[in-house]
Order: sequence, then C-alpha cells, then structure tokens
Amino acid sequence: MDETDTLEAEQLAKFAHKIRYSARARSIFKAACKEFNAHRPHNMRRNVQTRWNSISDMAINADRTFLAIIATQRDASLSIPCKHQLHTEDRKSIKGMIALFKPLSVVTEALSHAGVLLLADVILHFDSLEYKYANIANDSDQPAYMQLGAQQA
Repeated sequence: MDETDTLEAEQLAKFAHKIRYSARARSIFKAACKEFNAHRPHNMRRNVQTRWNSISDMAINADRTFLAIIATQRDASLSIPCKHQLHTEDRKSIKGMIALFKPLSVVTEALSHAGVLLLADVILHFDSLEYKYANIANDSDQPAYMQLGAQQA
C-alpha cells in the first residue's frame, strides 16, 4: 500500500466512525444505501487495530456500499470537507486493498476457528498465501503498489 491507499483507509475508518456515532449521518447513509440498492447490511465495519482481518472487512463493506458512501459524504448537512471525502476513482484502490487483505483474512478465519491444528494444515495455508501473492506480484497488469505489497507479504 502506498501513501494514497493509507489515506483512503484512514478516510474509510473516519467515515465508519462517523456513521457509527452520528445518528444523522447513519440515517442519511442508510437512505443512500436503499436508493442505490446496496446489499444489506447497510453498515460499515470499522477498523480495529487488534483484529487482523478488520481492515479487510471494512474494505469489503466499503466496496459493497461505495455509491452510498459517496452520496452521504457529499450531503451538505454533514459538512465533510472535500479533503476527507472519497472520490469515485478511489474504488479501484479499495478493490486493490481487498485483493491484498482478503487472503490473509481467509487464512486468519480458518486458523482461528480450527479445533486442533496440524503442522501440515498451517503449511498448506501458508503455501496458498505464497501462491496468491506470487501471482499478484508477477502480474504486470497490477498497479505498482499492489505488486510491491504482494512482494512484501
């Protein structure tokens, strides 16, 4: 992730915080979700620093309700400054974050809910992560930040 993606992740986190603690923002967001036929639930999970997969959940929710987020942020009654708003071209970066964090989220879920883990299970999951990230890193169609992020993973 580069600096702009970090900025987008922070903007998503601030928006999730706003609709969580502001009844007015939440009602505008839910109305926008209904207007744009966004799949339920009409919410956005927030990023929790102690949870490994929370940024993945937040990005998936943002992708699902992206048009409603844009409409809510542009509502004049909420007075969100332009520099803190997401823009339509940011959706590509959100999809990139999902591509990078989803494999980690899947493995985290699998390993945290398994009863007794065998070493072979853990090795299998890490091999699948290596395969997915190697494909992203070697794909020349991916943006540079995606390739570098996959190489670091």
